[in-house]
Parts: sequence; structure tokens; C-alpha cells
Amino acid sequence: MALPDREGKFQAYAVRHALRYIGQNKLPALVSDYRLVTELGSEGDWQDISGKQLQLTGFHYLMKLDGQLNASTVEQIRRAYPGWDGRDLAALENTDLSGELVQVTVTMETWNNAVKPKITWLTAADDRGPQGLAIKNEKESRDIASNLGAKLRAHAGAPSKKPVPPAKPAPRPATPAAPRPSPPPKPAAPAPSAPSTPDDALLLAWNTFGKACPENWNAEDAEREFWRIVGEMFPGRDHNTLTIDEWMQVKDQAPGKIVPF
Repeated sequence: MALPDREGKFQAYAVRHALRYIGQNKLPALVSDYRLVTELGSEGDWQDISGKQLQLTGFHYLMKLDGQLNASTVEQIRRAYPGWDGRDLAALENTDLSGELVQVTVTMETWNNAVKPKITWLTAADDRGPQGLAIKNEKESRDIASNLGAKLRAHAGAPSKKPVPPAKPAPRPATPAAPRPSPPPKPAAPAPSAPSTPDDALLLAWNTFGKACPENWNAEDAEREFWRIVGEMFPGRDHNTLTIDEWMQVKDQAPGKIVPF
């Protein structure tokens, strides 16, 4: 096997891969030994170079020096290997990737007064080093998969924790389903900024109403009374059509219309 002697884009197969800690900083990486089989020509065509027996090791660092997930690398791996869900590194390592054609970008870099090829990008095959380092180490594999698992799951799409407006009731005549109230009266918070959407105004009206509810009410009591008052203020209206100004009327007037029961 020989190393490539020029820069370019190549299609390749990862003949083997492993999770390893690399360098003095012990950064976790996916290390892959690539066999280069085609090269992108000047006219945009892929030219067969398999007979040259070129191979190069790629170091795909999964974490930055500051301890943050290297999201760019993770996305490169996901594009190159769409069968991986971006969450489980152990599954990635245990998957046979040797039959998956990918694309790598090779640049020439000077290191210790010597010019050497380096893989700087990994992507899907159709997107327009020394050998022997991608050897599995069971302890390092387990450590890397465990330590980065939470970061990968978060990057892949953890459930949003952003508060959302309460649910609106179903169209009449069905009994409307209402949002759960805020906990009974809390110390006054700074005045919120003016709502920019009807949903924001609904949420503001609901929170204001919840603070005015009797302390002995449960969530169902507050919900029932809230939507009763809204229906009284805007009879026959679909609640989804209320405007910001109308929800602000609910905010200002509904607390004074509460009928204890």
C-alpha cells in the first residue's frame, strides 16, 4: 500500500475503523484506514485509481479541546454513513463499514519538515498516514462510547425543554381541553414583554389567570373556569381565531370574572 502524493477528492472504503484516544490530549476519535479507489478528475468524473493501491488513515475527532462535542465531525460521519443514527458510537464501531463507499478530501500538510497527506473532510460518496492505527481497543471503545453518549444524543435531537403555550380547547360543542394552570399565586415577576403572537398572548393570559385562582382549586377547576370565561367573553368564536388584542382582554378581565365554587 502507498500514500497519496497529491491533494484531491477521493472515493474510498474504510477497510477497518475503531474508536481511539489520539494525541497528547487524548481526544476521542473515529480512526479509519481508507483504501482510495477513485479520484475526482478535472472534468468532474471519477477516475479509477484502485490499481495504485493507495491507503490513508483518517482521524475524525469527536471532541474539541474545550470538551465540547465536535458537531462538524459527527455530521460528516452521519452523511458518509446514513445508516448510523448519530447516537450510539459502540454501534458505529461494531458495524461493518468496509462495503460503504464514501468520499474523503485529502490535503498536503507540512509536519516536522515533511509534507504528508491528511484527510480533512469526510462525506457521502456522491457529494459534489501510516497504516495500522485503526486497531480496536476494547477499553478505549467502551470509554469513548460511554463518555460521549449523552452529547451525541443531545446533538441528534433531544426533546425540547422550551415552554409551550397551553393546549387550546377542541371546537364546540365538544368540551374544551384546557392547559394546566401555573402553580397558585407566586410572587410577582417582572412585567413580561408584549406578546408577538396570539399563542404568546394566550400563554400570558393563562398564567395571569392561574395566579388569580383560589388556592384550593385543582388544575381541572382552573381549566374549566378559564374556558368558561373565554366562551362568555367571545361567544361562538373558535378560540384559534382570537387575536393578540382579544387574548390581552382575557388577561385583563378574566381574573375579575372568576366564580368560586
